[in-house]
Parts: sequence; structure tokens; C-alpha cells
Amino acid sequence: MGGGPRPKKSRYLGKNPKNKKGNSNQKNAAPPTFSKKKQRQSNSARKPTAKPKGKLPPRLPKAKSEDTQKAPPAYLYPTASPYAYIAGCAAEEMGIDPRILFDDAREGRIPSSFMSSQFEYVSPKNLGHELPDFPIPEVCFLGKSNVGKSSLINALTKKKELAKISKTPGRTQQVNYFALVKKDKCQHQGRGVYAFRPSDSTGFLVDLPGYGYAAAPDAKVSDWQAKTQQFLQERRDSTYLRRTFLLIDARHGVANFDRAVMGWFDDASIPYSIVLTKADRVGRPQLVRSVNDVCMRYHSQLYGTDGGLEGIYQSPVVHVTSSRDGEGIETLMWAIDGDFTADDTQEETMATEYDGWGPEGGEGGEELHVSALDYEELEYDSEDEIELTGNSNAK
Repeated sequence: MGGGPRPKKSRYLGKNPKNKKGNSNQKNAAPPTFSKKKQRQSNSARKPTAKPKGKLPPRLPKAKSEDTQKAPPAYLYPTASPYAYIAGCAAEEMGIDPRILFDDAREGRIPSSFMSSQFEYVSPKNLGHELPDFPIPEVCFLGKSNVGKSSLINALTKKKELAKISKTPGRTQQVNYFALVKKDKCQHQGRGVYAFRPSDSTGFLVDLPGYGYAAAPDAKVSDWQAKTQQFLQERRDSTYLRRTFLLIDARHGVANFDRAVMGWFDDASIPYSIVLTKADRVGRPQLVRSVNDVCMRYHSQLYGTDGGLEGIYQSPVVHVTSSRDGEGIETLMWAIDGDFTADDTQEETMATEYDGWGPEGGEGGEELHVSALDYEELEYDSEDEIELTGNSNAK
């Protein structure tokens, strides 16, 4: 045989890949070979033109617009407290330096009226099943169901179980009164129960039923919301109502329902302030946007009407609070203290006329009231008569 190496045979040369015994019809020619460049070109030619599933096409570039790029102008001024803001137009019109507002709260001080007093629940049974007719200022708390109203009241009163807390929306279905009473006028009865006279109170915190969605029949929800409006109008006419704090969930901002309530307050001539709750659950930029939204509304009211400051019932101050972390609680205390002590001279005159009042309208003074552990409901028998009746838990 001739010299030289024998050519290397292909793996399947002369054989059928599916039949190891071979196939006589199979040609003994090696398959054609291509260069790597040609193989890549042939593979790319066989790829489908559509993009594989699971991959999104690249996003189109956003159109540049001056309106979308610019943020809304700032209508708020920060105060000395990091948890309170004031509408800039109000500060300028009133000539107020925002840097001195709530300066005491920034230093961590609590109003003296809160330091020397304590909050107690007032049972309707001890009010004669009627709304209190004392010359004592009241501030109300209103908001959507599950906005954190009861938690905020507990944080203000420094009592975790004073206002009943529930995860079920619309749990508060009656008006609840909490009295701020001086400690030296409370008689301890044991087990956290104190005896006091409601007429000795410095002020009342009033917990109102929430509006919006609630875990109750629609007819019942509409009924107690209508009665809440009736209650606010009657307390306004009695001059006891100083302010209503409208609570708004910071996670959702000012909703259309909240704006409708604010519009109703304006029409009913009821002073109100906005309080953002659950501030610990959102970032600072979102909080500032919500506050700016409220201040923008105040700005439009001030310059959109001819009445000036006197015709505006919305407060220019916006509070930011967190019941869980205690943020903004001291600042809100100072705001409430200002409402309680706004007309001390008038209150002293009314209190002098009130001396000698008895349970039956005679002499001898007022009976001591023992703070109740269970709540009692406020029910309205008719449009002209309001009656307080106890619930089954208070029996």
C-alpha cells in the first residue's frame, strides 16, 4: 500500500445514524462544513422575527412638557414644630412669623392644662341622657371610618384604652364625650375608676361616628351620618363647639369625600382644622404634597372670595400626626389647649352664672359622676329631641 496517513473518517461515514449496522445506500461523503461566521449567519437567519415571550419592548421616550416637569408651587410654610404647617398666604395676611408657631411643642413641652388634668369618659347616664349644657368648650374629631380617630384620642389623652379601637371600619356609631378634669377634682374609686363632676371639666373631646365606608347596613350608616351633621349644627348654635378636627389618612391624601365634608363645613360655618394621621406609614415627600394640597385650598378660598379671612372657616394650620410613634401629638395638644382657653373671660362670666346648678335645677350643686368603663350610645328619637340611651354592654 502507498505511504502516508490514511484520511480520518467521519463518525457516521458509511453508516446510518439510526442504524449502527450501516446502510449501503448511504453515501460515503462527509457532510459539508461551514466556517463559524457562516454558521452564525445561518442561525440568525432561522431565528423568528417576533420577540420572545416574557420580554417587553423598550418603552417609548416620554414627551417633554413644561407642565408635567414642573411641580406645583409651594403654598405652605413650616412652623417651629416639624409636625405643623401653615398656609403661606395666611401667615402673610396676618403678619405671623411661622418660625415661632408651636415653639413650645418643639421643645417637648406639654400644655399646663394637660399636665395638671386627666381625661375621663363621660357616661350619658350621668348627663341626664342629654347633651351637656355646661359653659365648657368642645372640640370634635371627625374622619373616615378606620382613619385612626380612636388611636389619636388615646394618644392625646395618654390612655391606651380610653377610646375603643377596632379594625372593623365604622365601629364608632355614637357620640362619645371625654372630659379634661383637673386631678385635684377627681376622686379615685379604685381599679382605674374616678368620680368627678362634668361641670368641673376644662374642656371636652368629642368622638364622632366616621363617614364613608363602614361595616354596617347602608341605611344605618346614612342615618348616623345625618345625625352627626345635626349634632354639629346644634353644638355650633350653642356656642360650645370651638373646632372640629377633620382627620385624613396620610396614605391616601385628600379624597373627594373629604373635600365634600370640607365644603359642608364651609356652608355650615363650622371652624375646622385638617389633621393627617398615620404619618409614619408614608414618606416625607408624600406628606408635604398632601399638606400643600390643603394649603392650596385655603389659598384659593382667601383670594377667591370677597369676605377675606373672616369668611373662611378652614384653619390655615395643618397637623401631621402618628399615634403609633407619637409624632405631632404634643403639637396637637397645644392647638387644642388654645381652643379650650380662647375665651377665658367669657367662660368665667358664664361659670359665675352657672354656680348653684343642681341635678333638678335647684340648690345644692351637682352630683359626682363616676367614670364608666363601658360606652353608651347616643340615639336620636326625633329631629327635635336627642336622647342618650345605654347599650347592652353598659348594663
